[in-house]
Amino acid sequence: MAENEEESINIINENIDKAIEMTPVIFSLFGNENIDIAQFGLTNKSDFYLGAVMVSALDLIADKYMQRYAKPIPDTEKITALSIILRRLPDFKKAVTDLGI
Repeated sequence: MAENEEESINIINENIDKAIEMTPVIFSLFGNENIDIAQFGLTNKSDFYLGAVMVSALDLIADKYMQRYAKPIPDTEKITALSIILRRLPDFKKAVTDLGI
């Protein structure tokens, strides 16, 4: 984990908030009606968008870590980020639901 665990968790949560705010942008990027979600093993589009937003959050966290510390995010930090993302699953679901999906 980063030098200060509380600071690291705060940074992770800030980046998750940014990813959740970007849900409409992510929707517009993947809003192609011709997407065959079955090829991803999904049964509904909301799951597809939920996954896209969650992956975007992790990617944003990794990018910010690289910018801040000039090295790739370590696995321990990824695990922390993933556990926080999963705890915030209701926030991600609300963002997708708010799009009317």
